Amino acid sequence: MKIPQPDILIESESKIIIMGSISVNAEYTSERRYTVSIPDNDFNDSIIEVRSSVLTKIRDKIKSMQSITHVWILDLVLFLGSICWGGWISYLQSNGTYTRLEMFIYGTLLFGIALASTIAFIILKTIIKNNVSVNADDLLEMIPDPQKAIKRK
Repeated sequence: MKIPQPDILIESESKIIIMGSISVNAEYTSERRYTVSIPDNDFNDSIIEVRSSVLTKIRDKIKSMQSITHVWILDLVLFLGSICWGGWISYLQSNGTYTRLEMFIYGTLLFGIALASTIAFIILKTIIKNNVSVNADDLLEMIPDPQKAIKRK
C-alpha cells in the first residue's frame, strides 16, 4: 500500500502561511497532514468492555489447554494396536506350522493386545474430545457476545 504525500502546512511567527517555498531566516513550525482511510470492517466495528478478571480467567484456561495439545499416550496406544493387528493378520494369512507357544502369542495374545489398545485409543480420544468441548463451552460462556453487548463508538 502506498503512503500518500502529506499536505505540508508551514506557519511563521507573523502568522503568514507559506506553502511550498520556505524562507531560511524565518522561524516557523511545520505540520504534516495525511489522509487516513479506515477499512470497512474497522469502520463498522465497536468497542465492548470486558472485565480484566474475565480476561485473566480466559487466558488461564487457554494456557491450561495449550499444555494438553499433544497427548503422547494416544500415539503410543495407536502404535501398539497397529503393530499387534498387523502381527495377528499376518499370523492368519500364513500357512506355516507353529508351536503351541507361537500359536498362543500370535493367535491369542496379539489379538487381545490389539483389541485392548484399540478400545483404549477410542476411549482416550473420546475423553480428550469431550474435555476440549467442555473447555470451549466454558470459554464461550466467559467471553461476552458482541451481538448482545452494549456497544460504544
